[in-house]
Amino acid sequence: EKSKSPVLRLGNLIEADELTDDVSYQAVVDDITQECGQYGEIVSVEVPRSDEGMGFAFINYKDKNIAEKALDELMCRTFSGLDLEVHHFIFISYFFIFLCIPPLIYTC
Repeated sequence: EKSKSPVLRLGNLIEADELTDDVSYQAVVDDITQECGQYGEIVSVEVPRSDEGMGFAFINYKDKNIAEKALDELMCRTFSGLDLEVHHFIFISYFFIFLCIPPLIYTC
């Protein structure tokens, strides 16, 4: 079995109008951090405001075991009447997309 990533991608979670102003955006980030932090230590939370990533949240946990526990717990959750979509996200892609670090310097 391939190694699981410590990064989860949450979808069906955020509406575009929740990201328009900085106060609402920060409230969303804080809520997600608090909710997802129940399962273990979080390294970072990214909530894109651009068209490509809008509606998703990316949670980078301290390790893959915490991420797996969070995935199991979040899998059957609903938010605003929508079923939350939770998947592992490729660790290298996370660094490349959100931290602008070339992926060639990382190994899995």
